[in-house]
Amino acid sequence: MVLKLNYNSCKKLIYVQIIMVLCVFFLISTLHFPSFLSYVTDIINFLLLICIFKIRGAKLKQLGGKYINISIGVFIISIVLGIIFNLVSPILVAWSARNLFRGIIFFVACVKFLDEEDIEKIFKIFFCAQIINVLVTLYQYFALGIKQDYLGGIFGTSQGCNGATNVFCIILLIYFGVSYINKNIPIYIFAVIGLTTLIIAALAEIKIYYMEFALIIVLVILFSKPSFRTFFVVGITIVGLFIAIDLMKKIFPLQYETLVNFELLKQYADAKGGGYNISRLNAFGDINRLFFHNNIILKLFGYGLGGCEMSSFSFLISDFYKMYGHYNYRWFTHMMIYLQNGLVGIVLYINIFVQIFIHAIRKRKIFNKINIYGIFVSILSILVIINIWYNQAMLTEVQYLIYFALSICLVQTKSNKYSENSIGRKDKIENEK
Repeated sequence: MVLKLNYNSCKKLIYVQIIMVLCVFFLISTLHFPSFLSYVTDIINFLLLICIFKIRGAKLKQLGGKYINISIGVFIISIVLGIIFNLVSPILVAWSARNLFRGIIFFVACVKFLDEEDIEKIFKIFFCAQIINVLVTLYQYFALGIKQDYLGGIFGTSQGCNGATNVFCIILLIYFGVSYINKNIPIYIFAVIGLTTLIIAALAEIKIYYMEFALIIVLVILFSKPSFRTFFVVGITIVGLFIAIDLMKKIFPLQYETLVNFELLKQYADAKGGGYNISRLNAFGDINRLFFHNNIILKLFGYGLGGCEMSSFSFLISDFYKMYGHYNYRWFTHMMIYLQNGLVGIVLYINIFVQIFIHAIRKRKIFNKINIYGIFVSILSILVIINIWYNQAMLTEVQYLIYFALSICLVQTKSNKYSENSIGRKDKIENEK
């Protein structure tokens, strides 16, 4: 069978990619499917990249995404300079580019091939996945005794899998929170999402999620038009947080002490020691001291894309990682990007999400109505930037879910634009008659 790459097949590939990300690591770690199954996502993404160039369609700049385009382009230029200055191996560059840019490729594909109706369909898939997620998490915890960093629900049981769970919970809470406040869904759907995400966070010991939860609710209320539903959201938030914190107190008393003690919480946020060998909050200072040694070129452009990369394949492991991999800098997105791309790289990388935020904030209202997609992407952009400092999600497969979610405001803009053009053509035909 030959796969025909057309508009509809590309849309199907996006659906398959999203479903793959939701289940592939459960299949590998729990059902013992071969580990190379995860590379199917790369094949799908490569096909989508071909489609982006081969198939005509809307472009970012045509949809008001001109500055998003520019920010991505300037970021790429800075990376090329870093590669040239450091003469990084082309093989390592290619591998590192795959890790860093696969989400951006998927973002462009979503904008080009998805329609507004697809957004609703995919979030229905997300809702169903969350129901399965909480059931699997409960089984893993109570029946299998899996805990903390290894408790990932549908995202598997490998170390650090709860980082993907955290990202998924953030996306769900923002979307359904905004949808409820703006009267698009009934309260029980939002309550289910709020409660299940808090239960998962308590069992998987995702302490930061409690702070993210509170921040998201505050931002949802601030960015939305105040209404009577706001009081229900505040009430659900308070009750849910109390239940989740009480659950953590009973299950992980030491972690509970960290959460309610400001000094311990500050130490946790700094995350130095116990495998975290570079300070999370002072990573740039530690990296300058340990590796850059005040070299201005290294500070600005780092060791080059691929210069600090690692892989399960020995030929894709950089010399830098062989010497300094024990510092575990790959556990955090901001450390990895700063090491490889320097200050210029990290600033330009964050600017991509700033530009997505600016575009979305301008789209909070369309046709004098509240736009839930604009509010959703605005809030998610803020949480994405925070998570760049919290984990390595933006360098793993879960970034596909993030970039899909970030694309929906542009998808809506495209759908509205094409709809308006169709109406305009129809009116013109009627007038000619």
